[in-house]
Amino acid sequence: MNRPWSLAIDYGTSFTTAATRVEGGPIEVLEIGSSRYLPSMVCLGPDGEFLVGRDAVSEAVLDPTRAERLPKRALAAAPAVHLGDVNVETIDLVGAVLARVSFEARRRHGGRPPDRVVLTHPARWQSGGVELIRLSEAASRAGLGRPELIAEPVAAAHHYVNVSGADLPVGGAIGVYDLGGGTFDTAVLRRSRTGFELAGPPGGDLNLGGEDLDAELLTLVSDYAETHDPQRWSDLWGRDDLVALKARTRFRQDITETKESLSSRLTAAFPLPWSSEAMRLTRSEYEQAVTEILTRSVDEMIDTVMRAGLTPQGLADLYLTGGSSRTPLVTTLLAAKLHRVPTTLDDPKAVVVQGALQVEPGRGSDDRPDAALVAAAHELTVLAAAAGVGDLIGVVSVEGRGEPVVYLRGVIEEIGLGIAKRFGPFTSLPPEVSLQLLREGRSELGELGRSLSRLDLVANRLPEVAAPASAPRGVRWG
Repeated sequence: MNRPWSLAIDYGTSFTTAATRVEGGPIEVLEIGSSRYLPSMVCLGPDGEFLVGRDAVSEAVLDPTRAERLPKRALAAAPAVHLGDVNVETIDLVGAVLARVSFEARRRHGGRPPDRVVLTHPARWQSGGVELIRLSEAASRAGLGRPELIAEPVAAAHHYVNVSGADLPVGGAIGVYDLGGGTFDTAVLRRSRTGFELAGPPGGDLNLGGEDLDAELLTLVSDYAETHDPQRWSDLWGRDDLVALKARTRFRQDITETKESLSSRLTAAFPLPWSSEAMRLTRSEYEQAVTEILTRSVDEMIDTVMRAGLTPQGLADLYLTGGSSRTPLVTTLLAAKLHRVPTTLDDPKAVVVQGALQVEPGRGSDDRPDAALVAAAHELTVLAAAAGVGDLIGVVSVEGRGEPVVYLRGVIEEIGLGIAKRFGPFTSLPPEVSLQLLREGRSELGELGRSLSRLDLVANRLPEVAAPASAPRGVRWG
């Protein structure tokens, strides 16, 4: 008799991981194409079918306009994108990746569908928000039915606590610092009797991730190349023929591999595509280049702790997840500012997906729109207080509101204008103009600037009606 089995998928910005578990057995990380990490990229092939994973990466070299490098980010940002001259629903892009994972997992289990499906998601994709509505629909189009939804830091906390055997009492708090390939997320969680729950608004930066570290390393290589062989360097980036496109793709892959190498070694050799020689890079050079970016991430982690009503000393532990958290400087900066050495595992990329299968069934996120509105109202109350205009806004609540979304958008506008009136640089300007000036200079405004960014995030998360289900476009993989 076949035993029930479960499938968990951590759909990441750059890579997707999956794990399975047969009832009563151990959790096993799924290998797809001889790797635990499936590239999340999707490419529209010449025949109109989706290519996913490494097939998509290869095809994108031939025509980058037909590829979506970061479909998870696209899912949160818009209902559709253009691939070549075709308008494609972002739900279908995500569904293509999930279908690839499902195919491989079922193949390993005799073609049987999983008895339980769990999808993880960023903590800021709050219950009932548009992102979770779209993610659930993508799973449905991939043939996975209605999945359980688990916030990524909640899954990570379960795995770390279970692996370490830590005796964290009910009410104890832990922090999660998640630096992935394309996004950065932070959260503080409290231990409950049944698992973990958010202790305060999640944080992070949609535009910060391992790719930003790659970009800084690319700048180091660029400075070297422009000095030693400017013509070859110009040819590499100035031409658009197939040879140059392939060379640039390989070059970017070498950048990422060198970055990862510098996480475990003090020096690394970077191969120059036009020469038999290599550029020698040191970890200290790399760390000097990325210090500003990583310091920003550490400050956001501390802000997340403070928004939860805690101090760093109030955390029982701090867990690192995401492949880019392996960078040694992350641990160094966090230890210096939080006065504790964070905890990490050998494979932080797989922490979340393994933890997802350790969460008790029925303890996941809610994808109903009303839950999102309650969460948004709470976050706006906290945000207004942090921005120094809490006295103007009061407690935000959707209870009894006939049109809660309209109400919340009005509150968002009131908070923005309140900030402009109280902290705007020129009191003679209309508050709308003053607010625009503050937004443009938010990177220099510290906590106030971060409050403006979080205000935008809350606005973008307000629910919308999910797109109706439709037959999925063909998916092809090798």
